[in-house]
Amino acid sequence: MKKLKVLTIAGLLFSALLPALAQCKEIVIIDDSFEIDYKSLAGDAQTMTFAQKIPVDFGQNMLISTQNCWHALSLVTLGAEGSTLEQLNQIVNPNGLSQDALVEYISYDAACLYPNCISSSSFFVSPQIQIQPQYQQALEKSGLEKIRSVDFSNIDGAIQEINSWVQGATKGKINELVTSSDIDDQTVAMLVAALYFKASWQKPFSKDATQTEPFYTVSADALQVPMMHQIDRFAYTSRDGFEYVALPYAMNGAAQWEMELILPPQCGTEEAVTALSSALKGLRKSAKKQRLDLSLPRFKASMRWNVRDTMEQMGITLPFTDSADFSLISEQPLKIQKVFQECFIDVTEEGTEGAAATAVSFALTSIREIKEPIPVSFNRPFYFIVREKISGAVLFFGLIENPLA
Repeated sequence: MKKLKVLTIAGLLFSALLPALAQCKEIVIIDDSFEIDYKSLAGDAQTMTFAQKIPVDFGQNMLISTQNCWHALSLVTLGAEGSTLEQLNQIVNPNGLSQDALVEYISYDAACLYPNCISSSSFFVSPQIQIQPQYQQALEKSGLEKIRSVDFSNIDGAIQEINSWVQGATKGKINELVTSSDIDDQTVAMLVAALYFKASWQKPFSKDATQTEPFYTVSADALQVPMMHQIDRFAYTSRDGFEYVALPYAMNGAAQWEMELILPPQCGTEEAVTALSSALKGLRKSAKKQRLDLSLPRFKASMRWNVRDTMEQMGITLPFTDSADFSLISEQPLKIQKVFQECFIDVTEEGTEGAAATAVSFALTSIREIKEPIPVSFNRPFYFIVREKISGAVLFFGLIENPLA
């Protein structure tokens, strides 16, 4: 048995999520192979792996939540066995934690993101499916809100009940996660994970400084967008064709949130994401506080992501077949029917508000100081990352090709 130390954090206040761990400085993990220093599994590597597999339509924004997707799939993985478990672990548990350790990890991962990020989950199950007591206990220990009985034969009623829960969990930012195309006569269960994020900038932009200015799209057309402006000191670097700026959010609890803005040589291709993945560590390391004349468009973005397609491109196919083994969930044979995510983000002068929800449905089987500020303008397509610095958890990864979309 090892104790997982919380790096240098003291007095974590996450009693609203984990009362038993309130104000603790360490957490017990029942697994001898577990790393001592906590790092989120929903970090850069997972984000870039996903992003490289997601097709981006010309001129369209892209937005995913790695942490939310990982949360949903981790709860599903707790019910998998054999080769099904091995494939899901490629995403969820590459370090090979025992189930007990993974349960603790899931609940702790959510606690570390509180209070700016509130992560919740619920399992909607048909009365015909009998959930194994051991799996139900694992879900409860992982922080699952509730297992809810839903009549999936009443499609409209099931959609309304699930979407009502999602709407509440995301504070009204996602109102229609599930549509009539997501449930059919084969659907017998749906596990849903939701998150809500809200944080103010440590250095807010002045609304008086926002002006309508051109934003040059990938087709070189200029859109007139509300451009925010600020002259202040931020972490900045320019190297390998990238410009990088980190905007910190105001401290609220122990977590340290930031939005990373990356202006790349090009956007929207698998090669561009691969280049960003290779450059990101170096950009962070070389970034130094410098006085910037920063221009950033006010923007909103949203996207529905077919996670199942991405997983199958990664070679994770067995969970979707009649050979899937989810015997820890139920004695009745189950397979994953769909995995999909809805994301939303709103970036303004005050800060950022965002939400995400991921659903997994089941079916029965068969740098240096200068006097003048450095001008940095995000007036063309750019990437952004919202992450918690200590754990490395990536909440949102996005590409903005049209701030008005």
